[in-house]
Amino acid sequence: MELAELQERIDQIRWYHDIDFPNGLKARSKTDDAEGHRKLWSWMRSELDKIDFAGKKVLDIGCWDGHWSFYAERRGASRVLATDDETQNWAGSAGLNLAKELMGSSIETRTDLSIYEAAKLEERFDIVLCMGVYYHLVDPFLGFSQVRHCAHEQSIVVFEGDFAPDWFVRPQQAAYLDVTDGYHCFMPTVTCLRQMLEANYFHVLTESTYYERILVACQPFVGENTLHRYRPPSGLHLYDPRFSGRSSLQQASQLLEASDSHVSRGSIYEEQPTQPANRISPTRDLLADENASQRDRHSGGPYLRDPRVSDGASLQRASLLRHNARVALRGGDRTAARKNFVEALRLEPFHLKAYKGLIKTFLP
Repeated sequence: MELAELQERIDQIRWYHDIDFPNGLKARSKTDDAEGHRKLWSWMRSELDKIDFAGKKVLDIGCWDGHWSFYAERRGASRVLATDDETQNWAGSAGLNLAKELMGSSIETRTDLSIYEAAKLEERFDIVLCMGVYYHLVDPFLGFSQVRHCAHEQSIVVFEGDFAPDWFVRPQQAAYLDVTDGYHCFMPTVTCLRQMLEANYFHVLTESTYYERILVACQPFVGENTLHRYRPPSGLHLYDPRFSGRSSLQQASQLLEASDSHVSRGSIYEEQPTQPANRISPTRDLLADENASQRDRHSGGPYLRDPRVSDGASLQRASLLRHNARVALRGGDRTAARKNFVEALRLEPFHLKAYKGLIKTFLP
């Protein structure tokens, strides 16, 4: 087919993103705010450039015409799955399919899958992109929970979208919700968005804003979530040992095995290409605590049982609190880390060996 004919095929599709194809062929957005979107995409790209995609399995939720899926492929991802519900896309799947053809791309596509059904993939990915999606959702909590089910403990999950500025809604932790809008159904304040992500067992690693858009990079966690006093909905109880019916050690072992099979131990962020030799994963921290306690009890070592502890449940809870404290420190939340550390110390004050790093941080 001649280049002119190919360009004509491209021009017949209504594109949201700009995409450059081989041989000088181009798809260009013709929306009224296309110029503003181009600046927005440039900012988003600069943030994603900080993440190492090489060799990673990537899920792009709400991929539209595949712009960020092709980006991940160019960055060296070993596998990219682009998902969307084509019935909500003004071009259906025509743009995505033609772009894949012209790119000679090997990305996989699922255009029959809404974010509300993402868990049906029954697969966990190293990097999950959810760009420009959450503020369209009439049930954002369900959407976030479905994304959580697609990630393992070492994943990097990126959410990007609109947020409500301080002058728009009150109080600080509020959100604007209007299901009749059809576009901006859900606009959270930054505080509200953080709470929603934490409630879905995500720790925020980094935040970046561009006018009234925010890009948040998160890491999933497993452990006791203080935002849930009771069993959480949407299958989230699986990540909290209070409700999952599994001991912390069993849960950590299973997650460690799963994460080892999915991702290398190196940092996903390019600005931190290697981890220090003495840094271990949150699940390994938890296993080390449990195993050290067991060894000391059987060997007559330095473990001294707190007389206030009457059963193993309190020891297990202290171990989980230490785990949560370390994860919070890595996420930059020193307040949450200190809270978990102090509570753990109250439960198990004599086994100081298990608090490696934490005592030096909070009791210099």
